[in-house]
Parts: sequence; structure tokens; C-alpha cells
Amino acid sequence: MIPSVIHLIGPGGAGKSTTGKALAEALGDRFFDLDQEYLQSSSIDDDIKQCGYEYYVAKNVDVYLGLRSVSGDTVMATSSGFMTYGLAIHEEIARIHNGVLRCPNTVLLMPSFDREICIQKTIRRQLLKPHEDKSEGAQGSRMTSRYPIYVQMGHIKIATDVPTAEVVDLIVAQLSL
Repeated sequence: MIPSVIHLIGPGGAGKSTTGKALAEALGDRFFDLDQEYLQSSSIDDDIKQCGYEYYVAKNVDVYLGLRSVSGDTVMATSSGFMTYGLAIHEEIARIHNGVLRCPNTVLLMPSFDREICIQKTIRRQLLKPHEDKSEGAQGSRMTSRYPIYVQMGHIKIATDVPTAEVVDLIVAQLSL
């Protein structure tokens, strides 16, 4: 049997990490948080500041590929921009994006599906994170441009404006395992 991978995608602050841990525990699966795995070897902020965003993206894709080579059923919380990366940055991005988008177990988590509420919640949550740009304007601009991209993704779409246990129950009820 081919191991299943449940990809949690969406903006930063949508609850991918929190939900992913709880979902993996409920299913008895392994959990990987792409940001945390990246931070095992490097600082996201430092890499972007010193080497540029494209360097960070290429390295993040390599971390993802390394995690995907680990066998077993897995819940994977992706980085906030992972599904919005430009295809020219890494030779594997198009293949990865297509695979994630075709997977029936890809879950889009959003703070809300109301555009304005989603953007405001995302900005508020992102400004609390230690490795993020602290500019409200930059966060708002990023989320405004990414929102229409995100809402088109995911076979399962869940608003995370309810308790984590409820989000997990909603996901489990819709999974194709």
C-alpha cells in the first residue's frame, strides 16, 4: 500500500501546525512542519536577508523533498507561501505543486473564507510570529495577493475559526484514506 500524505496548505497563521499535530495524533501518523524542519539547519529570516527569497524557496523545496522521502503515513504542514512559489525558482516546483493539487488529501486551511476577515486575521497572527516581517503593510499586501490563489486550492477546505478538535473532526470526516 502506498503511504498517504495529507498536505495542509494555506496562509501563515491559518493553524496548519496546530491542526497538523492534532490530526497526526488522531490518525496515528507522523507529523512534519516544513517551517520547523527548515529551522533545524538555518534561520528563514537570515537566509532571506543574506541570500534572497529565491534561495530560501529553493532550500525549502529541498527540505520538503527530503521529508517526502521518509516512508509512512504523514501529515505535512507546508510553509505559508509554499503553494504560491514561482515555478522557475526550483526545477521540482511544478511537479510538487501538481502532485499536491491533485492529491485528494490536500487540505486548505483558512482563518476565514470571508476575504477581509481572512486578511485581517492573517495579518494579526503573522505579526505575532518571531520569524516574520513585522510590517503590517507587507503582511497585508502579501495576503491580499495570495488570497485568490489559496481559495482555488485544496480538495478539502476548512475555516479554522473553530476549536482545533473541531477542525480535525471536519478533516477526518472528509479524508480519502
